[in-house]
Amino acid sequence: MNVGQRYHRLGQESAAFVDALICAAARRGAGGWSLTCVAAVLERRGEMKALTLWQPWASLVATGDKGFETRSWQTKYRGKLAIHASVNFPKWAKELCGEQVFAEALFGPGINKYHSSLHLPLGAIVTICNLVDCIPITEQFAASLTEQERAFGDYRLGRFAWELKDVIILPAFIPAKGRQGLWNWEPPEGV
Repeated sequence: MNVGQRYHRLGQESAAFVDALICAAARRGAGGWSLTCVAAVLERRGEMKALTLWQPWASLVATGDKGFETRSWQTKYRGKLAIHASVNFPKWAKELCGEQVFAEALFGPGINKYHSSLHLPLGAIVTICNLVDCIPITEQFAASLTEQERAFGDYRLGRFAWELKDVIILPAFIPAKGRQGLWNWEPPEGV
């Protein structure tokens, strides 16, 4: 089945969503997802894993400014990963948005940037990416990261850096109820 056939199967009501995904993949160029991959993502109902993050970290993944998510636990899972923004946005996390490194990444010029912390989505899938590796954090690994990347994670020894690649810019956020840990997300009908 080719991309056109997959596109047709989704129905006319979701055509704009698919168009936006394909455009986002094309904008990403050689490092982005192919059209076949985008179609496969939309076709894999119930098989996509999701991870809930507090803001602003969920949006930092969506903007492509956060390439690693740090966790106290490792995972053997590799593959497509939906990033869900928690419905909770603690005051201390909102205040972080005003720090220079966060503000430049979230509100600076560029594609998929926000106007202010008041506009960060909550309770929704904000992006889809690929989880490609789970790296034990060592002093050498932490030292190899940019200052910005270190600011966006907890890189203490004994933790794990989940490497996220191939971020897709979604044309609209998809409301969803999050969970702790990795969880299965089934895209809504028509997506």
